[in-house]
Amino acid sequence: MNNILKSFLMIVAIGAVAGGATWAAYNSTATVIGSTFSTNGTMNLKIDSDPNPQATNWTDSFTVDQQYFVKNLYPGFPSKGEVNSQILDLQNQGDFNGKLSIKLSRTSAWNELVPQLKFKIYYDALNNGSFVDTGYTGSLDDFTGTYDLGSINAGNIASVKIEWSVPVSAGNEIQGKTVTLNAVFGLEQTN
Repeated sequence: MNNILKSFLMIVAIGAVAGGATWAAYNSTATVIGSTFSTNGTMNLKIDSDPNPQATNWTDSFTVDQQYFVKNLYPGFPSKGEVNSQILDLQNQGDFNGKLSIKLSRTSAWNELVPQLKFKIYYDALNNGSFVDTGYTGSLDDFTGTYDLGSINAGNIASVKIEWSVPVSAGNEIQGKTVTLNAVFGLEQTN
């Protein structure tokens, strides 16, 4: 009986080993190494600082040359033939399309010329001379925020025209007055 019991236990042990082997699962792994995430794209707005229309000098900012200062304003300015606008070319040298904005700010002290000097802003998204009235008009005191001009796609050039005038109703109080302003352009990514 001992031999039968030993034989039976041996069969159970062999069956357990064989059964365990048939229930074993294979396994394997796969690994991804070195996934890198980067912000390779840029937003990069440049302005043409060269006053010559046939030349360009793309830069972040520029100071107006004194020879281009606007002088001798008077009530009813401009008369025929007088220059009363400046066209500024801007280029989106970045990798993303953007929305262009402008902010005009007075950098000189307030005086009687400030409310009488009127500005009007036009935008040409394609830089082809087709300016569109943005509806932004008024004195520097009226321009209190940042104003959207329109879209400018990556790699493209757009133009902004700023016109100025003094109404006939301006009186003697503007004589000898000076106003200095900055125009700051912004570019915000659009998706």
